[in-house]
Amino acid sequence: MAVERDAATSASILPDRAPPAVSSRGLAIGILVIALLLGAGLRFDRLGSDEMTRGEAAAWTAASTPTIAKVFASGRRIDPGKLGLYDVSLHGWIAIFGDRVGPMRALSAILGTLSIVLVFASVREIIRSFDADADPLTAEIAGAFAALLFACNLQFITWDRTARMYGPMLTAMLAQLCFFIRAHRQPGILNCAAAAIFTILAIAINYTALFFFAAEGVWLAGLLTFASARAATDKLSFARPALALVAAAMIVVPLAAATSGVEVGALHGGALEWIQRQPPWWPLRALNVLTGNAAFWPMLALAIYGIARQRSHRRLAIGFILCWLVTPFAIDLLVSYAVTPFMIERYVLASLVAFLVLAAVGLASIRWNLARWALAILVVAQSLAHIHHHWRAPADIQWREAVQFAAAAVPVGQKIAVMPPGEPLYVIDYYLPPQQRDLVVSSDATFDSADRTWTFRCGREPVAIVQLELQRDFLNSIASCYPRTLRKFRQIEVLAR
Repeated sequence: MAVERDAATSASILPDRAPPAVSSRGLAIGILVIALLLGAGLRFDRLGSDEMTRGEAAAWTAASTPTIAKVFASGRRIDPGKLGLYDVSLHGWIAIFGDRVGPMRALSAILGTLSIVLVFASVREIIRSFDADADPLTAEIAGAFAALLFACNLQFITWDRTARMYGPMLTAMLAQLCFFIRAHRQPGILNCAAAAIFTILAIAINYTALFFFAAEGVWLAGLLTFASARAATDKLSFARPALALVAAAMIVVPLAAATSGVEVGALHGGALEWIQRQPPWWPLRALNVLTGNAAFWPMLALAIYGIARQRSHRRLAIGFILCWLVTPFAIDLLVSYAVTPFMIERYVLASLVAFLVLAAVGLASIRWNLARWALAILVVAQSLAHIHHHWRAPADIQWREAVQFAAAAVPVGQKIAVMPPGEPLYVIDYYLPPQQRDLVVSSDATFDSADRTWTFRCGREPVAIVQLELQRDFLNSIASCYPRTLRKFRQIEVLAR
């Protein structure tokens, strides 16, 4: 009877005619190689062609300060919510490779390509470790499909092509996940220590990594709470992965508490007022943004199918992935409705990866090879079409051209106003030579968080650089002060009195 049960369990996820072990492992490796080639190509293709973004300019401003201490201080002042590890890493990267846009983005692109391998390794470890009867070849195929979906996803490609902290944070989180899962089953201190180290690194890059580690905490609490889970985990260690999280917390919590004044001050100062509160079904909208309209529905169907097929045979693995998916969204919603709106896709990157993993489990669970490959090709094709749609026309802001034109047009001894105030000054500083950076000043404008409107007051500056994403009423008030358009650029204009 035991043999019959094992055969039935294997048949639930493998094709009717399971291929030989060597060819199945070779198939998984082949998919992973395709994912790496495709993912690396998409991440490095014309990496420096788009102009610097405002967020990248803020990271450059912090990283380009002369000392490590100033990098920490500047980074946390400009962009609170982190301990400054990425800024320090970018500081060292700039010292070696320079501060041109392409080389700065290469750090994220390299780590993003590494993340493809880490997705494969993480999914394989989850299926292997949590279910003793899990077929190792099934784990590898699911991991390979997850790596492929991750490799050609526009959202993650975009962050891996950006000189900001979110791509590196995700790499650290995925590395932590590999060791965290291994610590459940493999004795020894190595996996536990590595999981603790990568937990600290991810949180030091950005505090939103806490959402994912909270999901791991929820998972461990579930193992202790539910008797059925305890019975199924006789060979799994609760203490080792829990120790990794506790050890990381003992280091991170005092550091975060000691520096929390910056975050509290930024919150009271309205640093997050630009975020709008979304309806409770925002997580579905975020997943739609992640995948694009076309790929979302087949991926959702695959995720549901994978959960339905594996809920009994791989229930621990599915349970962990669902914790991984749901917990960051739940915390984000709680913060958004109890404290301040926090509903931005990059704050829940961990949940977005989990959704792709569930879709990959659904692909691996299909019993007919033809249907499996047809759906895999469909989803990948839709993902690539999503990328093509966004890349077919330049979407970056032409800061460099606008800044150079305005610097030449402004009368000697006069200043250039920049709208909106704040972050644009960093990107303008990047494109101006050091001796001309005193030409630009922030406009006299304020944002009312209650009715979410800008109020503009005319200054003395004869020339203004205006980003066109602003509200129409605000742009109209600017036009009354600067009625002449000197030149239009992509998503930006240079105006004059």
